[in-house]
Amino acid sequence: MTSPDLYLRGIGNLLYGISFLSNMKISKFYPYLILVIGTVMVTIMSIKAGLSSFTHDESYSYLEYIQDSFMDILSYRNSYTNNHILNSLGMKYSEMIFGSSEWSLRLPNLLAMMVYLVFGYKILNKSVSPLFVLLGFTLLLSNGGVIQLFGVARGYGLSFGFMLMAIYYLISYLQNYKLKEVYWFHFAMVLAVLSNFNMVTVYVALMGVFNGYVILKSVFLGEPFSKALFRNKVHIIPV
Repeated sequence: MTSPDLYLRGIGNLLYGISFLSNMKISKFYPYLILVIGTVMVTIMSIKAGLSSFTHDESYSYLEYIQDSFMDILSYRNSYTNNHILNSLGMKYSEMIFGSSEWSLRLPNLLAMMVYLVFGYKILNKSVSPLFVLLGFTLLLSNGGVIQLFGVARGYGLSFGFMLMAIYYLISYLQNYKLKEVYWFHFAMVLAVLSNFNMVTVYVALMGVFNGYVILKSVFLGEPFSKALFRNKVHIIPV
């Protein structure tokens, strides 16, 4: 073996050793560190939600929609720009419980931020590497444009939270084929669509992922093609 080969092997072994030791150390405390990071971020967004003035869109939602009845909001009676039905309902009942303030009207999205962080962590935690989980969780919080959405009274934050919830249950179903996880997937995606109608495109894309997976499984693992397509029966009612 030449000296460059020995050098490269030595570097590789050193990096492997550092990674192994890092994972051992991180594995002991990374859930607590993630809990601290998540709590700090939710606290910061809660303070921002209470101190920031309402935007034009938030004010319009407050003035035009949340005074309507539950069925009027859900049935889309007043449809002008109100493609955030779940947010309108959340604002309505949050105001009834906590009174009228910037914080209370933005509370549904602050709660959605917790859903976003919990299911983001659960997706990442399927990895075998604690270091990867920690880095991935940090990346979830690094996009300021997305995180800011959880501090406003619109449906975007809600839709992102429920989208990650749906992705988690879809991954879980494709790993173990438990039917209840398909129901949870659809429940979460329906809530995401009611939060923001643009999530319909994500819903269609995830259904494509589902069918692509079962078809590939049929091709490469010999599962009958008719049986693979029959798995779509659980999607009929939600679709």
